Amino acid sequence: MGVPLDVRRVLSRLGLEDHAELLAPYAAVELSLLADADMAQSLGCSRIGGAPDLPADLAWPCRRWSLAEITSWPDYARAEVDVSRELGQVWTEGDELVMPLPFLLQLDLATLGWRDDRLPDRGTLWFFASVTSDLPDPLFAKRVAATVCYADAGAVLAPRAHPPTPDDPPASVVALRAEPALRWDLPFEDLPRLEAALPPAAFATLVADSRREVHALFPAPAEECVGPMPPPGEVALLRVHDDPASGFRVGDASWITFSIPEAALRACDFDAARASVFIG
Repeated sequence: MGVPLDVRRVLSRLGLEDHAELLAPYAAVELSLLADADMAQSLGCSRIGGAPDLPADLAWPCRRWSLAEITSWPDYARAEVDVSRELGQVWTEGDELVMPLPFLLQLDLATLGWRDDRLPDRGTLWFFASVTSDLPDPLFAKRVAATVCYADAGAVLAPRAHPPTPDDPPASVVALRAEPALRWDLPFEDLPRLEAALPPAAFATLVADSRREVHALFPAPAEECVGPMPPPGEVALLRVHDDPASGFRVGDASWITFSIPEAALRACDFDAARASVFIG
């Protein structure tokens, strides 16, 4: 079948094109989202952290729990709710507890420079998540409260102040640019064979690139201790790592993955998206 062109292009950028036939089986292409200090912080630009630029008619995403459900929570969890209520991070509406979700990242789809027919080629995506708020879900070992929002290119955007939230949002704003990259699946058992087959410099480049922790759109599937991520029938939409530059932490989990059923993605039904933190 040969080496896919998109894989070959990234291998060429890494200086590994001469070893494409050997390395291609271990590689999958994803769209890395890289910090770029030279990018202007314009309205609606792709970035992690800060105040999101939202349409006026888009309510701030919140997670809601019934008060009846909360009565069954452990004592420590109910105590945390009481503290958050005193701090204005959660409140009661009718028979529900309401918690705004921390804003994480926004993407200007027109600037990605990489087309995928499952995703609109214009408009904006916003990602919100509380990495400490676990939700039961048979598909995910550790699903967390999260929301993905979309607006088309005609939406009028304006900065929205971030409300108090129990989880801290990213502390700093970091502009992002998109670049195709390879996600490596290098079984430990294969490393001696690869090291013997590659020149030392090429093997060092391979190992270094495989250890990069990079935010990515359409990240390649990953094997976690409880099974594949995303689960069967789901598409991985976004992976966001711990990010010292923006002050974003996922605790002990290292990264969060937003997933969505393929049919919902093609229908732009981003309400169907869910998020889970890495279990490994």
